Amino acid sequence: MGESLKSFRAGIELAIARLRELAEHNAVEVYLYTSLPTWRVIGLDDTLFVSAFGAEHEEHESGCTRSLPRHTVPCIEGSGGSSMECVLLRSVSFDGGGMAIEAELKARVRDAAAVRDTLEKRAPGEPSVYRDTYFDWPDGSLSADDRELRVRVVENQGGTHVLLTYKTAAVDRASDSKPEHETEVGSAEVLREVLVGLGLRELIAFEKHCVNHVFRAGGRELLATLVRVPELEETFLEVETPVCEEHELAEALDVVRTVLAELGITDADVTTERYTDAVRTRRG
Repeated sequence: MGESLKSFRAGIELAIARLRELAEHNAVEVYLYTSLPTWRVIGLDDTLFVSAFGAEHEEHESGCTRSLPRHTVPCIEGSGGSSMECVLLRSVSFDGGGMAIEAELKARVRDAAAVRDTLEKRAPGEPSVYRDTYFDWPDGSLSADDRELRVRVVENQGGTHVLLTYKTAAVDRASDSKPEHETEVGSAEVLREVLVGLGLRELIAFEKHCVNHVFRAGGRELLATLVRVPELEETFLEVETPVCEEHELAEALDVVRTVLAELGITDADVTTERYTDAVRTRRG
């Protein structure tokens, strides 16, 4: 191994140690992925650490941490052979025990190729497959209260991750934006056994084939996702940005609407129909 590569790896190890130290004080977890086509080197001082991850770790005046949970931002391309490493920090909680509100709009896409090309110019897409399973009590009380409990298995180039998400009732009916709590767990199978053992039942399960694009617009970090559900004929576009407080929602949704318009999406294309309902209807 050449001295330059040894020095590089030593720097990576030092960075990882420093990032883990930062993680203990910033409600984040550190994941290491090997055999990726790209890697990221993060500066060791707090200022570079924050700037490298953009708005994902900006402190909000309410004390919570802005984040785009469950998604990554593109790594910086580099070289180092087939055993490259990427250091990814992912926010998993909010300071003070708060929760995120998804300021999100969903739309039917009439020209998927055009939207895809425009998104690629903003940020490279990350293909992912989501395997979603929703749970409810036997009396259907979660659905009746407009609440959701979901286990999501995400498969992408970074590997396989399992997310448990609980969403409360929508705080904005026009957009169907909901507060949510989300955390990563180790095993979907074990989690399912726990939920069923507690008396919950599987409500519906289906796949979403997604391409995620993370970029900034209107001073906010946004996630735009092109979605195909194999059981449905249409292509959908979801654009979202997390907010910490309900009073931020209107302003955040204005940014989302602006991005949709720039992508050629009209108000008539926007829908609040949920995938669960659409899949259930298709299955009859």
